[in-house]
Amino acid sequence: ITLDYSPKSLELIGQASAAAGVEIGRVGGDGLALPFADGTFDLVFHQGLLEHFRDPMPMLHEHARVLRPGGRLLVDVPQRWH
Repeated sequence: ITLDYSPKSLELIGQASAAAGVEIGRVGGDGLALPFADGTFDLVFHQGLLEHFRDPMPMLHEHARVLRPGGRLLVDVPQRWH
C-alpha cells in the first residue's frame, strides 16, 4: 500500500503499477493523520520525507501508531552516499 497527499502522484503510481503488472494499493492521505487503524502494518517505510518537517516527531509517532507490536519503522533520508 502506498500513501500520498497528491492525487497526481497516486495516478502516476497506478499507471506504473499497471504497466508492470503489479497491484499496488493506493491511498490518498496525510502522513500526520494516517487513515489506518492502530496496529495495521508490520512495516512502515518512507523515503525522502522526514527532512521536510521542522519537527518530525509527530509524524514518526503517527507512523509508529499504525505498526503492529514488534513492527518496524524504516526511514531513509537523503545523504551524500546513498
